[in-house]
Amino acid sequence: MVTPIYAAFIGILLIFLSIHTIKGRRKFGASLGDAEQLEMRRRIRAQGN
Repeated sequence: MVTPIYAAFIGILLIFLSIHTIKGRRKFGASLGDAEQLEMRRRIRAQGN
């Protein structure tokens, strides 16, 4: 019973981080890489970790 709760929480967290990273890519115009922006690197690493 606990596993579905954690899976749902992690899924929602991944969606939130993905949206945050997509917004950063639009803000900095970085379709690939991090556009040499520290904030963009942080967003990418947060999603990746």
